[in-house]
Amino acid sequence: MSNRKKALTPFGAIILDLLDAAHAPHYKFYEAVGISKVYFYEILSGQPPAPEVIEAMLTTFDAILPPDPNRRTVVLDYAARTKNEIPPDIYDTIRQNPDQWNTIRKLLKKHL
Repeated sequence: MSNRKKALTPFGAIILDLLDAAHAPHYKFYEAVGISKVYFYEILSGQPPAPEVIEAMLTTFDAILPPDPNRRTVVLDYAARTKNEIPPDIYDTIRQNPDQWNTIRKLLKKHL
């Protein structure tokens, strides 16, 4: 049986980087978020959690780290990339503005 740990996903790596910056023990973080130890470590090496867990993580980081206007975007982007999805804030904005879909298409074609 191997003692090798599972590799971190990019999302897992950014979560650990933020915890290192906060000098926060892992157990205090996952308890504050309201998830189990097993689930926390699965999040680090597997798929990112559901949006409501990511929101709880962001709220916890906001409580233990100095303000950072980019932290939310970075965490959401890493979670979306790991899941091969669009970040939820972008998805929600697009979904809530169907009258702007053609404008969005034009902008994407222009900039991509």
